[in-house]
Amino acid sequence: MKDELVFFGELLDEALEPSSREDQAIVRTGHSLYGQEMADVTVENEAFIEGRVQDLTPHEVELDLNVLHHSKCSCGADLICSHRIALFFESFSSYGSVSDWISNWNGKKKQAPFIPAGIPIKTASQVFKEKALLENDYYMWKDFAETSFSEIVVNQLQPQPYIMEGHMRQYMKLLKSKEPFDRNWRVFYQFATDLSTLFSILKLLSEYKSDPQSVRMFYPLAVDIAEELHGNVLYLSNQARPFSFDSLIEGLTEDTRRLLDGDDGIEYEKVELYRELWTYMLTTSSSRKAEFDRLEAKLTQNDLDESEKRSYTIASIHLALLDNRDSTAVDMLKSLGTSDCPYLFYWLDYFTDADTPARSIPFIEFLIAHVQGYLKSAGDYYKCTDFVRTFTRPIASTCSKLKRNDLLEKFFKETLPYSYWNYSTLLFELGQYKKWVEMQIYSGVTIDTVGQDKLKLIAASDPALLLPLYHQAVQYTVSMKNRPSYKQAVRYLKKMKALYKKMKQEEQFQQYVSYISDNTKRLRAFQEELQRGKLIDVE
Repeated sequence: MKDELVFFGELLDEALEPSSREDQAIVRTGHSLYGQEMADVTVENEAFIEGRVQDLTPHEVELDLNVLHHSKCSCGADLICSHRIALFFESFSSYGSVSDWISNWNGKKKQAPFIPAGIPIKTASQVFKEKALLENDYYMWKDFAETSFSEIVVNQLQPQPYIMEGHMRQYMKLLKSKEPFDRNWRVFYQFATDLSTLFSILKLLSEYKSDPQSVRMFYPLAVDIAEELHGNVLYLSNQARPFSFDSLIEGLTEDTRRLLDGDDGIEYEKVELYRELWTYMLTTSSSRKAEFDRLEAKLTQNDLDESEKRSYTIASIHLALLDNRDSTAVDMLKSLGTSDCPYLFYWLDYFTDADTPARSIPFIEFLIAHVQGYLKSAGDYYKCTDFVRTFTRPIASTCSKLKRNDLLEKFFKETLPYSYWNYSTLLFELGQYKKWVEMQIYSGVTIDTVGQDKLKLIAASDPALLLPLYHQAVQYTVSMKNRPSYKQAVRYLKKMKALYKKMKQEEQFQQYVSYISDNTKRLRAFQEELQRGKLIDVE
């Protein structure tokens, strides 16, 4: 929090002139209000400070710690007022001396800060003073972001790579300081500069891919930005579009195409972002057709590596689906392999949201045919469980709407043991009790963990189905060779007796008990429990 307040103090320092009587009066009045405890901070975080300042009348104040001109006061002053100053002093006093800040501002000589030789970097306050905002133009935003990233991050990277986080924070604050006033333009500016930032980081990933320390630094940053961009596309598509929108769409189309190139380790995130942009932002049929033709031409060339070939193939399938050419998409789907299974989720989820479940069937069938191999290669149990759980939602929804429980059962079969609970629930709901019992035995589930309600339902339907579970339970508890386990085994045997009686096969039960007794004669304690339970006669 201290760094944010110091940064905001620098912005005030540059915006206010000690030689100006008006500015002197603003600072003096603000200091007086602060000294009289007229400023009250109600909300304080790394982005904003909100509060109330009691002057002749109370005023609501909000300070944007990154962008001075986004700060607000109910007094109506455009940029800086005594109420903003008072609230700043109230918050700043917890981390530094207000008197020192005023003294430094009054006596400070306006000079450029020291910058190491060869590093043409400007402080945020300098940039703010030069020009507050950029023109509303995609290419200008992109150029500004690229240049700023190069100056603030890249040029300071090699000597001290471990301070990357600080450079990125400075860079992001600079981008924020140039946000347009207009809300409609602002959201597009944020998206454009974030996309430019992603490409800049991907370039660093490529350049430093042989340096593990740099990869550890850049990779999570690139993934985070890509995922954030993906999450913002739908919101962006629902915003009112400014009149001069053509250059933005043109630039966005060019940059979206770049997402398919390169082998930088985040191909999945890039392809997800690519599909989301073509689904919700780049929606004209002519641009989609042109893009599909471009992808087709690219796939016939021999200059794509395996990673790029996969990205271009998935992109082609997606463009075909957006054009409702499902047969073309399914034909291209055949060129994908086992390792590409995760990419299918986007389409299954898309069809579910669009309520077009029938379109999902070829993709579910592809997944069923390849998922076992994918799970074997993935290896990690938790990763596999998460994968199956993620895919279960759209597949279960589709199969429910189309009454294709056979397809859902196939999916669960192929994804065992990770789908155990879902598969078990499905079998029980369908009344396939025999398969359900086999599933419990296969998975090593003990009968004690099965709810009594389920056992009663199966017993009422076909009591013989429960016998294998009780046989398994008796064998296991007897093998424990201790008195409590023997007592539990007898309880199981009594429940088996009730089932055999219901089936009118008491004689068969007695034969089973005799068999158990004969094979455990050396287990005296167990023999005693059998006698106590009146399952065998006392000799």
